[in-house]
Amino acid sequence: MAISVDAPKKIIVQFDKALENLREAKSFGIEQYKPRLMSAVHRLLESPKGLQFLHSRIEELHDVHIFQGSAWEDPHSLVPTLVGGTLKAGGEAADFEILSELRLLAIANGRIEDEDITAAEAGGFLQKVLANNLEFLFPESTEEARKTSEEQWRKIRQLFELLVEEIPLEGIKENLLEEVEMICAQRPIVTDRAQRILQFVKEELNLNSELTTDHSLREYVDCLYSPTFYLHDNPELSPEAYGEYLDQADDEQLKSECLQMGQSMSSTGLTSPWSSVLLNKIVEQPIRIHQALALNQSGKAELMKHKAFVKELITRVINPATHRCIYGLGRLLERNLLSHQPVETGLKRLLDLKMDPSVSEKILQSTLALKSDNPAPEALLTADTLSVLGQPLGVGQGWNPTCQSARGISLWSSHAPGKLLNMIISAATENNLSMRFEGTELNSSELLEGLAKELDYHLDMVSIVLVPHLDRLYNEMMRRCALRPEDGHKWVNPAMYGHWIPNGFLSAYNVTTDAITNYEEFIRTFYATHHPSYNGGHDLAYPNPVGIFITSSSGKLLGFHAVSILRVAEHAGEVRVYFLNPNNEGRQTWGPGLEPTVVGKGERYGESSLPFYQFASRIYAFHYLKADLVDPQIVPDNEVNRIIDMARSSWGHSYTWSGQLG
Repeated sequence: MAISVDAPKKIIVQFDKALENLREAKSFGIEQYKPRLMSAVHRLLESPKGLQFLHSRIEELHDVHIFQGSAWEDPHSLVPTLVGGTLKAGGEAADFEILSELRLLAIANGRIEDEDITAAEAGGFLQKVLANNLEFLFPESTEEARKTSEEQWRKIRQLFELLVEEIPLEGIKENLLEEVEMICAQRPIVTDRAQRILQFVKEELNLNSELTTDHSLREYVDCLYSPTFYLHDNPELSPEAYGEYLDQADDEQLKSECLQMGQSMSSTGLTSPWSSVLLNKIVEQPIRIHQALALNQSGKAELMKHKAFVKELITRVINPATHRCIYGLGRLLERNLLSHQPVETGLKRLLDLKMDPSVSEKILQSTLALKSDNPAPEALLTADTLSVLGQPLGVGQGWNPTCQSARGISLWSSHAPGKLLNMIISAATENNLSMRFEGTELNSSELLEGLAKELDYHLDMVSIVLVPHLDRLYNEMMRRCALRPEDGHKWVNPAMYGHWIPNGFLSAYNVTTDAITNYEEFIRTFYATHHPSYNGGHDLAYPNPVGIFITSSSGKLLGFHAVSILRVAEHAGEVRVYFLNPNNEGRQTWGPGLEPTVVGKGERYGESSLPFYQFASRIYAFHYLKADLVDPQIVPDNEVNRIIDMARSSWGHSYTWSGQLG
């Protein structure tokens, strides 16, 4: 086949030469030339047009038996669920995997005939690859994703974009629906990933509403683009034109729009630009606001009590660019937060603050601002403050290594909203945040950079304003503890998060020796202070920050991560830990057989959960109330030994173990 795309000519020459050598090689010389050809393939994949070039030449690679002797030799024995892990691992295996997908694509399209697999089977395989790897089409910011290099992500994205162009997508509808359902079940503040999937569905798929899956997908799409019957019947109506319709609508029509808008939002957590238009049109009618926000009775009472201030918030903050905060406003009212004087005062100060120019610049770099026309930084910040206050468990860290900061914002929103507002105002007006650590005042503006060298702006505005400061403060506190013989979080967590952190602390990881020590005692203490069967039935009063070993789906250690235990409770006869994972994806696999759930096991919006013993097998540090610790020895030996075995067989391979071994 002739070259149909541009690629670096020097590499093409090397590719052609290696291909010709392999083509002419005798059987005993094949292994001599194959590495040279794969080297050229690797270099091509690193170039912008290399994938398209290899796509155009895949028949020739197939003809010279490039897969012979490799794990990809027999296409009929390939497993679609293994593709993603191989691609993320990088190296030559990932290059072979990409070539394998190109070969299957050529078979599916009739360009290659293979006696081992039909065109229909090849196409079906690639549909399963797409269905099992939606993260490559719609990236999610998990720890495993952060460990994959940008270059490798580029290669993977190019491959999957090509597959989407070439492969019929009907077979992945159920997977797309499940993905949207699981995202929405977590009620994130930043809903861009769900929106991207639904935009893809709207533009790329034909939906038949008589089919169950298609009907459900259509309902989600309607939440974004036509959340009422009138908008559904007028699909091309702009927000401006919708406003004109509302101006002449009678009371029954307005009531219908409000009820439908509220139902759409409450069932999914998704809002639309049209929602903001409706709220501004009914701003003088509290009963209609109550319907449009789908408020419960507590929220309705709060609205009626503070209707003048709610009106001010709507008119000054809510517009098509900030519509995502509408859901947060409703939940804020249901939390009765406006009746807390520090919250009402803080929000009023936010509306009129004079923002530091450098902070305004950061906000204007956000993904939300870049999609907005003439965005006002103050309005964007206030809008997302409503979201953070209404959705404490919807805060996420994006692609930043700042889990400690994200869980702090969530904790303060839940238990100290007035304190959080003061922090937002300080950071926004002074570009500085102050905290005390062991008697010394630390100012973020005077500190070195934190863990996030460059901030990813795919965040809510509160995080954009606060995280750089919190990250520097956290990093400085940890630096001051670096030479201590114990884990620095023992001192840093109470100083950073506040008096909500319990007074006891235990870590299984010895920072001095880089070893796991006294692990049996560690697990017994965790059970004795957190499991209701051994701690007298006590639950947590406040979120408890814990450190976990994060592993890949195969159990390989990836590093440390920070989550917060929210509560421990029994569900269907099984004790589970319900926790906040601030990495935006609560379903992230914790290792072989450890699959956190976000719905169906008693989770509230924003919670993830695991069986208690599975959660325990991944922690390395936790806080506890010393008064709760009675007798760790009452924890059964078989339960402790089960967890020790789980730990040793996964992340434990990366460490030496000392002390009690169980």
